[in-house]
This record gives sequence, structure tokens and C-alpha cells, in this order.
Amino acid sequence: MRFTSACCSLLVLLISSPALYAAELVSVTPETYDEFVPDGKETDAIYGDYVLRNDDIVAVIADPIPSRKANMMIRFSGGQLIDLTTRRLRSDQLGSFYAGPVRLEYAFDSVSVDGAIQHLRDRYDVSLRGNQVGLTVTNRSAGDYPASRVTYSVADGDPYLTIETVFTNDSSAPLVFSLQDHIRMDQSGDKTAIAKAPDEVADRFWLYDPWFGQAYTIVADGMPIAAKTGADGRAASVLRYETGTPDGAIKLAPGESHRLVRRVIPGATLLESNTIAAKLKGSDQKWVTIRVKDSQGRALAGAEIDVLRDASSIGFGRTRADGSLQFAVPAGVNLTARVSSLGSGEAEIRLAPTDADAYDVTLPAAGFVMAEYRDDRGARVPCKIQFYGRNGTRDPFFGPDSGIYGVHNVVYTPDGRAEQPLPPGKYDVIVSYGPEYDAIFDTIEIKQGEQTRISGELKRVVDTTRSE
Repeated sequence: MRFTSACCSLLVLLISSPALYAAELVSVTPETYDEFVPDGKETDAIYGDYVLRNDDIVAVIADPIPSRKANMMIRFSGGQLIDLTTRRLRSDQLGSFYAGPVRLEYAFDSVSVDGAIQHLRDRYDVSLRGNQVGLTVTNRSAGDYPASRVTYSVADGDPYLTIETVFTNDSSAPLVFSLQDHIRMDQSGDKTAIAKAPDEVADRFWLYDPWFGQAYTIVADGMPIAAKTGADGRAASVLRYETGTPDGAIKLAPGESHRLVRRVIPGATLLESNTIAAKLKGSDQKWVTIRVKDSQGRALAGAEIDVLRDASSIGFGRTRADGSLQFAVPAGVNLTARVSSLGSGEAEIRLAPTDADAYDVTLPAAGFVMAEYRDDRGARVPCKIQFYGRNGTRDPFFGPDSGIYGVHNVVYTPDGRAEQPLPPGKYDVIVSYGPEYDAIFDTIEIKQGEQTRISGELKRVVDTTRSE
């Protein structure tokens, strides 16, 4: 299914951009880096890589040389997809998508624009623009694995990256191999920081980091995917494409070829990327908007919305700054949306086929702690504020250990001020500013809908400055 620019603007939550771009392919150089390389915690692009983008997405393919590593933890990245995000909300969280086995070595082959293939002498000086652009890399046959040509392409108006591999048996004997890809979206010590599709056969595979607002959904033309998640947070997930034979095996006679096409879809939420996947699969979709506020009328940004069908989740996401989330769901199906926000509890609403397309959800106003800390000279100082539940109250969880300001039960403030919602209950509070300053110990009680103010003076008790 081809997505038009108008359809795609709807799929990215109806947010318009000041200009639409044709598909582009450029090499990453000092002149193009700032304009073309995407933003995100896991962005790995360097000079010599390649960027493919259109008005909706931006992708980076690593320079196809054996020594290319995405980062210190992810190796064998030459010729692989290492960055991918939407252009509307740029938050690359991808480690690497390996087209095939992890340790293949790819070489540059060609580029293309609107179907015209170009073999370049200077492959580090690429700048193409058209309705569709592509980059092709190749690898030689190795053992039982055939030679392959991998083409990464993006077309104007398509909210996904297309990856096509053509396998060819260039040996004199039959080859039997599995159709597999591998994907890494590394998580930290928090094993649940990144949600992944269960290890089962399904029409798609997905990963979602709700804390940094990036999801990926993978679909293959005409084949379901059997997923096997990596043993820990830094192991690649295996995507085996089901061909109807044991282990997804393909048998190629000498000189025979086989074609595999899959699409990698980025989205700010899993609901967004799964919506696009469902459209690709031909599913009839219905658009829904949910707006979340508290009982005091404040929009609740970051509220989680989980959409359930027969108690099984079909996707989830978090509301934007205005408290809203727009997504599509299967038409003609009874669904339930579970809405929750830290400190405000949760609510469930019914999404029936005959109901309206927009829903307003009101949750109880959260209790807030309002913090302000200064040093003994009266200046606000950066500090760490730890919250420990007491008398049956659970420790709060503000984010994974890769978070910015909220990490587990800790709030980091760069200026001594913090405004943090908390579930009702009693908490022990520890405020600290390094080993030279006394810590502050306090006990507070958070009540639903009320503000609790805490403040103090972090006194410097050890002076490590050296006198002249």
C-alpha cells in the first residue's frame, strides 16, 4: 500500500509541517551533518554514513566497511540501519537493525533515484532527491549463507523505510538457510524500560520506549514473523520470517534467487507505528482521540493510554503536552482504553464501534511536592531528591536509569527547584548535593490534589578548595 502525503500527514497525528520534502539521499559530511542527522539518545551517525529521508522519517545507514561500529557496544554495523525516527518528533532509540546475520560484511554497491541506478566513483559525495531514493549494499556468500543485495529505500509520502534483500546462490551446490533479521534496541538495567513484542508468531514485531517516545514496528510482505527476544537488555532480538518450512528455511538451487521485503516503521508511540502497520496489512481503521485532564482542569501530559481488545493490548502510548493522543484502532470492534497518570490513578473507557471518535477523560488531581533548596549563601543549587515510601506506601518510579531528571525514585534538579506529582502516602525524603554538603532528611505526607512544600539549606561543611 502506497501512502500519499495527505494520508501520511494524518498518520502522524495531523500535525502539519511548514514544507514537504521529496525523498532525499545524502552522505554524511561536515557540511550535511547538522541538517540531516536525526536527534535522539541513541543517534550514532558519523561522517561517511548515509541519510535517507522524506517529509515523515529520517534513517541512517552506516558506512558499509568492516570496521564500522554503531557505538562501543554494537559492532558489525557497516551497511546496516543504525538510526531511524520520525521527523516530527525526532527521538532515535534504535541500536541497529541487522539485515540478516549479525556478522555479515557489506560493501557499497550503488545508489538510485526514481529507479535509475547510479554506480559512483566518489560514494562519499552523494546528494540525490526524487520521488524515491535508495542505497544498495552487497555481501559475498559465506558458508551456507548466500550472497545478497540489500537495498534501503524511502519514497516521498511513505512513513516507513523499505528494506529489500535479494538472496542469490552463486555456488555450484544447493543452499539451505533461514530468513532472519536481528534488531537491537538496548535497554539499561531496567528490564522493563523498553517494551517488546512477545516471543510468538505474529503479523508484526515491535519495540517501544515510552520514556523517550519512540516505537518501531516491523512487517514483512506476505510472511508472519516469529520473534525471539534477546537474553538480556543488550542482546539482539531474532526475527525469523515464517515460510511454512521448519526454521523458516529457504532452499536455493545454484543460480536461483529469493526476494525478501520488510518495512521498518517509526512512531512516537506504539499506537502510531502499529496504526501504519495495520494500514499496510489492509486493516480497516477508525480514528480516535482521547483527551486527558485532571479534576482541576489541567491537561495531563505523559498520561499512558493502553488500548485493549479482549484483555489483550493492541498498543499503548503517552499523551502529548496538551493531554491528547490520537491514534487509529480496528473498525467495528469493541475495545477498552485504560488511562493512567502518576499520582492521579487510572480509569477505563469503552471504545465502541458506534461511539464518538473523541473522548474526554478526567482523573483525580494528583498531589504534588514542591521543592526548593539553596546553599548557605542563599543561592539555589543543583541537588538530588530521593523519595522512599513508608508505612505501606510504595517507592515511586519516575523513570528508568537512562532518564534525564527522573530516575527510579530520584528527582535530579539542576537549579534546586522541582515540582513532582506523587501518589498519596507518606515518604521519607533525602536531599543531597555531593560529599562537601550536609544532606537534609525529611518526612512528608502527600494528599490527593494538594501541594506539599519542602525546602531547606544545604550547608557546606567540608571545603576542599586549596589555598594559594
